[in-house]
Amino acid sequence: MKRSLQLVALIALLSLSIPAAACRYSVREVGFVNLDEAPYRFYGVVDESAAPGTAALFKRIAYTELLDANIEIEIVDRAATPTHLAFEHLPPETPLPAGVLVSPEGQTRIIPLLVENFEAVAAPALEALVVSPVRTAIQTDMIESFAVVLLVHGDTPAANDAARKVTQAAIDEITANQNQLDKPVDEAAKLVELPADAREAEAALLWSLDIDPASLSAPRIVVLFGKARRMGGVLRGDKVTQNELVRVLALVGTSCECGLDRKWMQGTMLPMRWGSELDAALAAHLGFDPESPMVKTEISQIIALGARNQGVNSNFNALLGYRETGAQQAAAAAGSLAPENAAPAGDTPYIEDVPLDDAAPMPVPVPMPAVALPKAVPIDGVVPKLAPETPPALPPGMPDPHLALQTGEAPALVHSWLPVYVVAVVALLNAAVVTFIVLRARKLRS
Repeated sequence: MKRSLQLVALIALLSLSIPAAACRYSVREVGFVNLDEAPYRFYGVVDESAAPGTAALFKRIAYTELLDANIEIEIVDRAATPTHLAFEHLPPETPLPAGVLVSPEGQTRIIPLLVENFEAVAAPALEALVVSPVRTAIQTDMIESFAVVLLVHGDTPAANDAARKVTQAAIDEITANQNQLDKPVDEAAKLVELPADAREAEAALLWSLDIDPASLSAPRIVVLFGKARRMGGVLRGDKVTQNELVRVLALVGTSCECGLDRKWMQGTMLPMRWGSELDAALAAHLGFDPESPMVKTEISQIIALGARNQGVNSNFNALLGYRETGAQQAAAAAGSLAPENAAPAGDTPYIEDVPLDDAAPMPVPVPMPAVALPKAVPIDGVVPKLAPETPPALPPGMPDPHLALQTGEAPALVHSWLPVYVVAVVALLNAAVVTFIVLRARKLRS
């Protein structure tokens, strides 16, 4: 009986210790795991006017070109299913056959395919949805790098240069101070650029970011992590400051128990292929298989239970809230940046697009009083200057210590002990079941 009670106590102890031992994943690592997010959807639509065998050919091409991509495929015959969901995304006047790609947010991209040589046109058109030079560069850097910062060039070279300087300065700063993050990574973040002359080849990539190539007067900046997931919204390169970009990058290195909303940790992926070879290389680098059901279950539980934490680790609070060295200031100093769409004084509307309706605003730790930082590791012989300024005051009537960068609203964090109580109850029930089984087994043996 004594051994039975010891066994029960051990099981209960292990069950209760799950939250304490469950912080081995970072937000970056969680970004490599597909939990329950909605994928992209591709509908290949044909009608009665199509040549015989077109639907079967369309299906073969789609499954060949979109193989290993984060896209679900369905071929739709309008004559057989006139009320199919695909027609909610396809204008009635669209000539058929045609393809329509629907993003997780509901954006649509139409691929017209009413051509003489259907196969010769459809194959490269569908491949371009998931493969492009810039996405290949992103994918190459994504596995081993802390994050990838994508700089989409605008129409003004001077503004692009200024945005590049600010982006690289933020990367250097976060790299030099990675020891203050919850989960540092050996490899620094990488900068990938999308030049203006590549817009046509990268049309699907720009579409997935909701960037209109025809209205790119100013550069755009996107922070990507994990399997090319967006961290937050699209940033305007002429308005974002170095400090603000450091804040976004710092979130990638936090523990997945930091209380960051799950929608941020599972941000929308770029449409791209991610085959078995890349998965194998990723598993070798991470030390765990991101496709394992056990890993997915574990991370889901950690995220649910970790929300009780009071936000991101304060170790890197000193990195946040002290510098205002923006691309706009740098370009203005050179006299090269036009004040197009300038924001009113006091605002920081550097995010071009309003985040998704169902996404929580990004949490940012409240700037803390200046503290002594460890000596920064030189990068190419240059040590980032970390002279803090007086942190800005909190907005009136905002008691929550975590603020959203663009809205000032409190993020969706759960500061509750309810998950702990649930775990405790489950542990006790498990202990009771184990006790019953052990006692029953002993009784049968006797």
